[in-house]
Amino acid sequence: MQRYSISFDDELAGWVESRAAERGVSKAKVIRDAVATARESDTDLVQTGDVLRRLEDLEQRVDALEQTREEAVGDELAETFADHRDLDVSIEDETPNTEPDEFLAEIKAYLADQRPRTETGQTAMLTAFERLRG
Repeated sequence: MQRYSISFDDELAGWVESRAAERGVSKAKVIRDAVATARESDTDLVQTGDVLRRLEDLEQRVDALEQTREEAVGDELAETFADHRDLDVSIEDETPNTEPDEFLAEIKAYLADQRPRTETGQTAMLTAFERLRG
């Protein structure tokens, strides 16, 4: 086995030491494993750190976008339901006179001039009607 003498900055040395302590192995074993992993994935360790930081940044941005979207859609649906509380909706035991396609066409026509005005909001409302009718 070849021997090498290497120097690490404080941050990298701390990482090697903490991994060795967590795993209960020598620092040399941690370094050998890291080099073997880099060789298997055909990358070098410096790029891997950069890629991981970029991935974490992208994951945070996606989470923020999803949360913003959920809040916007949630607010829009809450407004829609608040605006339509006075609608007379009755459930009858009889089979409705309109066919399902006709019913959905009537709902689509109604929603055209009502909130929600976004396609996403209207699709959510139509899906809710379809499921309730199911």
